[in-house]
Amino acid sequence: MLYWSEVGKQPRLMEATMDGRRQRVLLAQGLGWPTALALDLPTSRLFWLDEKLSSVGSIHLDGTDVKVLQLRWVQSPFAAAVCEGQLYWSEGKAWSVQQVDKATGKNRTVLLKRHGQPHGLQVMHPALRLATPDPCTARGCSHLCLLSSRHAGQCRCPVGLTLAADETTCLPLHTSAFALLVSPAAVTQVYLKDMPPTAGAQGLPPHRALPLAKVGRLTAVDYTVKDKSLYFAEVGGNSIGLLRLKDSGRLSWKRVVAVESTVVSLAVDWLSGNLYWIEGQPTSIRVATAGGQWTLVLLSEGLRGAAWLALCPRASTMCFITAAGSRRPGATVECAAMDGSGRRVVWNRAHSPAGLTFGGASTRLYWADRERGAIGSVELDGSHFRLVREGLHGLRLFAIGDGFLLWSTTTNNGEAI
Repeated sequence: MLYWSEVGKQPRLMEATMDGRRQRVLLAQGLGWPTALALDLPTSRLFWLDEKLSSVGSIHLDGTDVKVLQLRWVQSPFAAAVCEGQLYWSEGKAWSVQQVDKATGKNRTVLLKRHGQPHGLQVMHPALRLATPDPCTARGCSHLCLLSSRHAGQCRCPVGLTLAADETTCLPLHTSAFALLVSPAAVTQVYLKDMPPTAGAQGLPPHRALPLAKVGRLTAVDYTVKDKSLYFAEVGGNSIGLLRLKDSGRLSWKRVVAVESTVVSLAVDWLSGNLYWIEGQPTSIRVATAGGQWTLVLLSEGLRGAAWLALCPRASTMCFITAAGSRRPGATVECAAMDGSGRRVVWNRAHSPAGLTFGGASTRLYWADRERGAIGSVELDGSHFRLVREGLHGLRLFAIGDGFLLWSTTTNNGEAI
């Protein structure tokens, strides 16, 4: 176990397993500034010295049996240690190292006094280093092994690396699957390997922001893993941009495809490198070669409110969503071959769909229905519809990948969660 103290408006003593998990408040009452801690393993007690209250306290490691001694010579304790029947600590103001009887606080002795403030303090004795098997010896961790609950070793990785599926080897983050979190003027690369497995977790897992200098409000992005390139479009822009994420860390972007109006959705064919997008006013679905030299209009009729373009190169299929019209009450999920032929309706009972994407070995389509607060799924032939999740109030965006369903919601004041 790992123990520490916190000072401030809510001083407390804390504990956690040595891998940082299972955090628990050990004591949160009767504390001022608990600035020095010492563990007494033979008695299973934790001692602390309190600068504000001029006291020495101890508590059983299960959080019971609190004892406090008022000791006026405790003025500015920095570090402490316990060995057998004695409590030792360093005093900053008195420039000394002192000891007292740990049970009574009596028999105070100044062991060392010299010019200069003493800080860290350690007592070395065989009784304090009990022989015990090391569970990390057989784990074979590539970088770090930390003790967890039940005295088990867990492999962990330093910043910039992530744990592989074998749970022993640390790999560079760029080998991990990731999601792109897009805000109006920034894109954040969120690595999924260490994503919490349940909804509602606080904070982002390992991530990095992608700088997009001189870029306005973003409307659409897509990423190609093969050449580490991010394609993006912005409101009022006259082109689709390309940001190359080079291994050297140097970032640069350029305009690759000219467009006539705002791009509302784009997707890259990762097999051919061709770039597909939906362009508004008038709405059309277009395709261009990777370098943007050649452009072709694939579809231009019956695309009212078209958005959320999704590609499945393996099935030679592209899908998109069109808005409801006077003759049909709900939005429609449509698909066609990637050359624009064979257009067909897959599902016409969605209310306010968003985040259209392929999943299930590319045989199923998934989307978020904002109005219903649900995530739906259907086969490419329109069969076997099912609701994957329901009750998602304020549902806005949706994506799927690497075994995760990812979605965003909003509160009443519009803040994303």
